[in-house]
Amino acid sequence: MSIHTRVAQRYAKALFLLAEKRPDRASQLGESLAYMASFFEIPQTAQILVSRVFPKHLKELILNYGLDKLEAQNPDKTMRHFIYTVLNVGRIARIPDIERAFRALMDEMQNRMDALVTSATKLEGEDLKAIKALLEQAFKKSVDIKDRVDPSLLGGFSIKVGYSKIDLSLKAKLESIIEAAVR
Repeated sequence: MSIHTRVAQRYAKALFLLAEKRPDRASQLGESLAYMASFFEIPQTAQILVSRVFPKHLKELILNYGLDKLEAQNPDKTMRHFIYTVLNVGRIARIPDIERAFRALMDEMQNRMDALVTSATKLEGEDLKAIKALLEQAFKKSVDIKDRVDPSLLGGFSIKVGYSKIDLSLKAKLESIIEAAVR
């Protein structure tokens, strides 16, 4: 685990502890943090926020824009204090990592997990329901399934749950056959 991941987990845990007693507040903070993390998906904004060259006041202008929008919906200042704490210690570039770590804590609290099912062709609803039921039985958690199509798999599917991946694709089988033949 990288140092950035550990740092993100610590900040996420601190924010999570502020809201742990009230699940509705934790959910609201998670949504606010996801909104702030979305600023890093815009290349020009991300470049300014992560740069050591751009002045702090320019970063504050960008962050204040997002924080003002959040506070227009909910006047709680917790997110503003959190974001400024992260900015002032030079960790603002870690906001997307903190958001992922916070989401993982929320999922744990709610006994929930995400799974990504990638298949060569579009899976039908019944197939996804069967995969979901098997995963819920195996992990003893509620599973939210996202599916996507990747024709390069040739056939079959792969499932990614957390840091684990189960690859039952034809592509993976062919690659293992080729690898064994080359040895």
